[in-house]
Amino acid sequence: MIDQESKIFHRSIQYTFGFVGLLWLVKITEYMMGLDLGFLGILPRTLNGSVGVITSPLVHGGFMHLISNTFPLLVLGIGLFYFYERIALQVFTWIYFVTGFWVWIVARSAYHIGASGVVYGLVAFLFFSGLLRKDSKSVAISLSVFFLYGGMLYGVLPTDPSVSWESHLLGSFAGIVAAIHYRNVPVRNLQPAHSLQVVNHEQPAPKDIFETKQVPFFYSSSKQLSYNYKFKPKGKPQPPTEKNQRPKDL
Repeated sequence: MIDQESKIFHRSIQYTFGFVGLLWLVKITEYMMGLDLGFLGILPRTLNGSVGVITSPLVHGGFMHLISNTFPLLVLGIGLFYFYERIALQVFTWIYFVTGFWVWIVARSAYHIGASGVVYGLVAFLFFSGLLRKDSKSVAISLSVFFLYGGMLYGVLPTDPSVSWESHLLGSFAGIVAAIHYRNVPVRNLQPAHSLQVVNHEQPAPKDIFETKQVPFFYSSSKQLSYNYKFKPKGKPQPPTEKNQRPKDL
């Protein structure tokens, strides 16, 4: 059981770090080669801009932009792939592509880049998934996410024209839809499959009124012997008194 849990946890780390590592690889390559990959973002309602549905989360405006998305992605990604290991890939894929498609449909006519929409989608999924299913562990996870990233709530409002608030808002909607769709899928059971039980080592009461038992008996010769006798459940056994009843040495 522990080995299985360890494998799932390590796999969740591998998936999450693999995606985040890809983001950093793209940014470092862009920086080292002096490129500007902004054209790979989503340009709404244009044919050329539709490629951004696939590539826009991989492109970031600068290293600070990437760093601001890295830590939330690590925490949320590991939580998703560990607690929802059966549906994690489907949920992540849904949030990734549906957010981009909705941005391409309704967002402002500008290039939208970055993985912020994915971050908001994961936050919304974990939060509403716990609330909808009223599961104590899920609610604990969602509340932890809310307190850690509660400031992100303002990101869905059009307060900064340089920020793609549409990606944040639509990513949140994608996460909510995923939470509703998978609301009957529980989080992982954190309790071990086996639990400690109190074992009663006392001799159970005999089923019959008289029952034959073999018990150790110590004589003054320091040799441990055993003999068969019959006794009542509430009484104490008495050793044999006749010589011919003396037990043989072990």
